[in-house]
Amino acid sequence: APEIFFNPEIFSERVSTPLPNLVDQCIQSSPIDYRRKLYENVVLSGGSTMFERFPERLQRDIKGIVDARLQRAFNKSGSKPSDISVKVSSYFLNSFTKSLAM
Repeated sequence: APEIFFNPEIFSERVSTPLPNLVDQCIQSSPIDYRRKLYENVVLSGGSTMFERFPERLQRDIKGIVDARLQRAFNKSGSKPSDISVKVSSYFLNSFTKSLAM
């Protein structure tokens, strides 16, 4: 996957927040009751999402952020929080596959 989405500081010091962090921040700013479903339904669309292994890399990195947050919560409280599923899918590939089936 193109590194600029995951390490933007290699291109510009002014833009330093990686895409997985932006997605996580966006979901975290949503009402708490919606967050789990939002993590399970990250949908990609557009030309940049067609880079090889882009969805898998984004999913892995978001999952890493979420898992680290859950681990910190566990370390503070002592009780294990329930796992949160992260699922990233590409709209282009899904719609393309459906059009081939017709």
